[in-house]
Amino acid sequence: MATDQLALKPVASEAGNSTSKIKEDVAAARKEQQRAVLAEKAERRRQEVERKRREREEERRRQQGREDREEKMKMELDEEKRQRAEELRLKRLEEEEEGKRRAEEEMERMRREQEEAERDRRRKEEKKRQLERLQRMRQEEEERRAAEMELQRLEKERKREDERKMLLEMEEGEKIEYLRRQKEEVEERRRVEEERRKREHEAALWAREQAKLQAELLARQQAALEQQLRFRRGLLVEAEALGQTQDISRPWVYSYFTLLHLLGLSDPISDASTTQADPTKEMA
Repeated sequence: MATDQLALKPVASEAGNSTSKIKEDVAAARKEQQRAVLAEKAERRRQEVERKRREREEERRRQQGREDREEKMKMELDEEKRQRAEELRLKRLEEEEEGKRRAEEEMERMRREQEEAERDRRRKEEKKRQLERLQRMRQEEEERRAAEMELQRLEKERKREDERKMLLEMEEGEKIEYLRRQKEEVEERRRVEEERRKREHEAALWAREQAKLQAELLARQQAALEQQLRFRRGLLVEAEALGQTQDISRPWVYSYFTLLHLLGLSDPISDASTTQADPTKEMA
C-alpha cells in the first residue's frame, strides 16, 4: 500500500504540472485576446478620431466655401450697386447737360426771334419814313409849284397892265417893234418853260422810278428776312429732332452752315444784308 502511494506521487506531480501549464496557456490566451480586443478598440477609437477629424476638416472647407461665396456675392452686389449709382449719376449729369443745352437753345432761339422782330420793326419804320418823306416832298413840290404859278399869274397880270399903259403912249411904229420883241420873248419863255417842264417831268419820272426800286428793294429784303426766319426755325426744329438720337454740338452746326455755303445754299439773310449795305447795286 505504501508502495502504491509512492508510485502515485510522480503521476500526480506530472498531472499537476500539466494542469498548471494549461492554466498558464489559458491565461496567456486570455491576455492575448484581451490585448487583441484592446488593440481593436484602440484602432476603432483611432478611426473614429480620424473620421471626426476628416468631418471637421470637410465642414471647415464647406464653411470656408460658403463664406467665400457669400463674400463674392457681397462684393458682386456692392459692385452692382456702385455701377448702378454711377449710371444714375451719369444719367442725371447727362439730363442736366441736356436741360442746359435745351435751355440755351431756347434762349438763343428767342434771342434770334427778337432780333428778327426788331429788324422787321426797323425795316417797317424805315419804309414808313421813306413813304412819308416822299409824300412830304411831293406835297412841298405841289405847294411850291402852286405858289410859283400864283406869283407868275400875278406877275403876268401886272406886266399886261403895264404893257397896256405903255402901248397907249407909244407911236404906231414903236408899238409894232415892241409887239414883235414881246412875241419873240414870249416864244423864248415858252421854249424855256417847255424845257423846264420836260426836265421836271423827267426828274419826277426818275424819282418815281427810284421810289419804286426802293419799295421793291424793301419788299425783297422783307421777303429774304422772312425766308431767313423760316429757314432758321426749320433748322432749329431739325436740330432738336436730330438731338434726340445724336449729340449736336456747335462745331457740327458750324460745319452744317459751311456745307450749305459750299453747296450754294447759304443763309438767305447774307444776300439781303449785302444788298442793304449797297443799295446802289440793286438800283443799278
